[in-house]
Amino acid sequence: MRSRSIVLALALSAICAPASADEMVAVDQGWSTRQKVEWYTLTQGSRLLPLAWFRALEQPGSNKLFLDRAYIESFRYLPHASAGAGRLPVGFTIDTQNDSNLGITSLRWKQKQSSREAWMGLNCSACHTSEITYKGKRMRLEGGATIADAQGFIDSLNRALVETRDNPEKQERFAKTVLRGADSQANRTMLKSALERYVDWQQKLEKANATPLRYGFARLDAFGFIFNKVVALTQAEDQPRNPSDAPVSYPFLWNIHQLDKVQWNGIAERKLIGPTYDIGALGRNIGEVVGVFADVTLERFPALDGYASSVNVTNLDRLEKLLRELKPPAWPQAVLGPIDQGKRAAGQALFTQHCAKCHAHLDRNDLKTSINVTMTPLKGPEPAGTDVWMACNAYTYQANTGVVRFTPKKFFPIPPIDLFERTAPVAQLLGGTAAGLIWNNREDVIRDVIGTPKAAGAETEGGRLSRVKSVVRNIRTGIAAKVRKDVAAKINDVADKIKDVTYFDMQQSPETPGPAPAAQQLPDSTQPVRDDARAARYKRCMTDDNPVLAYKGRPLTGIWATPPYLHNGSVPTLYDLLLPPEDRPKSFYLGSREFDSDKVGYVTAQSADNTFLYRTRDEAGRFIDGNSNAGHDYGNATLTEEQRRALVEYMKSL
Repeated sequence: MRSRSIVLALALSAICAPASADEMVAVDQGWSTRQKVEWYTLTQGSRLLPLAWFRALEQPGSNKLFLDRAYIESFRYLPHASAGAGRLPVGFTIDTQNDSNLGITSLRWKQKQSSREAWMGLNCSACHTSEITYKGKRMRLEGGATIADAQGFIDSLNRALVETRDNPEKQERFAKTVLRGADSQANRTMLKSALERYVDWQQKLEKANATPLRYGFARLDAFGFIFNKVVALTQAEDQPRNPSDAPVSYPFLWNIHQLDKVQWNGIAERKLIGPTYDIGALGRNIGEVVGVFADVTLERFPALDGYASSVNVTNLDRLEKLLRELKPPAWPQAVLGPIDQGKRAAGQALFTQHCAKCHAHLDRNDLKTSINVTMTPLKGPEPAGTDVWMACNAYTYQANTGVVRFTPKKFFPIPPIDLFERTAPVAQLLGGTAAGLIWNNREDVIRDVIGTPKAAGAETEGGRLSRVKSVVRNIRTGIAAKVRKDVAAKINDVADKIKDVTYFDMQQSPETPGPAPAAQQLPDSTQPVRDDARAARYKRCMTDDNPVLAYKGRPLTGIWATPPYLHNGSVPTLYDLLLPPEDRPKSFYLGSREFDSDKVGYVTAQSADNTFLYRTRDEAGRFIDGNSNAGHDYGNATLTEEQRRALVEYMKSL
């Protein structure tokens, strides 16, 4: 046992060492060494690039390796502690599953190639692990918000692949490295063909996501990437443009299992099967891995076995269970300075008066209490007032349904059946895809739902598995026979909840539409010029009634560690958030991990690390769609400087 602990400790030290020579200060979040190693290394079934290709790939415009430590750090992903070539950054995982039933990632670039060729992908820790620095000290925060520039990383990766395809010298070096030990003309031909095929796929996705808006550090339009991946999977031609132009701040993940609704617009719900199995979390996580490079094959109806994919349901469940034991980080007084208890008490009273109705209190050590989040709508008497486009895009984006046309919107042919027509909201296509992916992995799901721990006198593992397989066979037979009544009862707790938890209703509610947008939002002079289609979508989002046309308010435990603020990362510090919107910084620099313990956020002055200028307005002074820092104003102008400081001090203590 001691040797195993040493191995785990060594693995953790290799993965978790700080990104620079700063002194690492431990932050207690309740995880063991083993749990941290799992968090950094478990594959979700994400497959971005063959591992051999990634290790051989050169930077665009250079013959230096893409995996060069300094280059990886330029995107602010946390590099491996070792400076050795080919070491993967934190959260960049290796997937070695059998690819025989996969699609685009079943590439063959050499003779007698294994069906378990290693691929590099990302897991949730790549985007939800952060580090902050302060005067030569560094703190690692599990479940925190990365400041990575994912848009820049993918753009650079795609440029590197295109250059490798088109530049003979790069292609020569690439082939020698990838085919080391098997470098023949036949294999070079295979490699070139595989590279061309994969570059075509990546460029298809890049074109779908294209937007002139640069996210910069600390933001990603995850919904946009996920949506466009699903749209590409439909194989439909002439798809409408749904640009990924509503980037959001990476949400922090501690306490996520306690919330009844997840995602910034609350579109994903918690839904339990039995006492502990959260099928809602599984649907949400499957949607995430679809966008983050899972290999998925959609099929025409009836897809009796669901949709084949590379998604690793077992590991997704394990990662979700890890988060149930993750504590929010406490303010590290030994590093960032003590909390002024007098100001804290005054701030607590103000918080209770002004903020608690949307942000419930949750003790740092409470990992059990369920929280019903508060959804603040885009319109109404007290609108969110924040940038509308994340919620609006999710609500209004449409696409051609392609191969899933005539498939039930909830995937299962259980009456009443509503089928996909020629076009559909992309959110519904995502829901149907997630349901089909879960169904394809139903044996794992059902085993976890109906299985019981082995104990004295209990059935054997083999007997339990036999029983599970028998249930699955009956379910499959029931689907084929349009779900006979005797089988429908057996699948009620699984299939029924799968279809409900993954179905997103994007239709206007029957209530009377609200007042015109001009009465709800900022004056027209502050609204950017939009094309007619965008203007129509904006009007719909500001008049329709639907639960996802809102933003979520959740407990703020550990909020001090999650800058920048608002859902789109448009406000750099907690202090700035308490200012009237017109007084908040209209632009600021991002990229540095150095912390501002006074205002609580990252330092924002331009520097060698702070290289990205976040702008909330264009040259004409109009809000930039996706970047507005307005909203979340509940009498901010009435606060005194002393009251703002007191509120900041209280939020340090959460």
